[in-house]
Amino acid sequence: MGVWYPITSGASCTTSGYDGTEEIVLHGDYDGKVFRQEKGNDFNGGDIVSIYATLIWILVMLESVNQSARSTRFIRAEGPLEMNLALSYDWGDYNTARPSTYTQESAGAPTAYGGRNIRLGLCKYDLCRFRKPIMETNVQGSGFSMRATFVTVGTYDLFQSKGW
Repeated sequence: MGVWYPITSGASCTTSGYDGTEEIVLHGDYDGKVFRQEKGNDFNGGDIVSIYATLIWILVMLESVNQSARSTRFIRAEGPLEMNLALSYDWGDYNTARPSTYTQESAGAPTAYGGRNIRLGLCKYDLCRFRKPIMETNVQGSGFSMRATFVTVGTYDLFQSKGW
């Protein structure tokens, strides 16, 4: 079974606007507190919980059971990142065996910017030491369908998931 983290409160209202060219996004919780989003890497001093679940994939032909062997996640992380991966098979049927949760790690890499006056191909600014933006994990399991759930809990730097 996967590791699940309960979400104890959520946003009761949100708003956004611009202060000059800077976008400001605010949300309020049910306790009356107001938070500014996209500022910092924690949530009022605590960990940020992020959960992403894929759609349920039908694994080719329903007449035969298919096996999973590898998870490849394309990540753009600006700093170190640890992500948990939970797989469920056969439309989440609890009678179908589930592998333990997998932990995927990325060392992160700086964000690369390109422009008219910046030449990234020369490695002048030590930009050639990027780590590949891929998190690969050997996985187990088989079924007629599959869903992947990715969870992070922590105060991580900005990251984007580009696909699975």
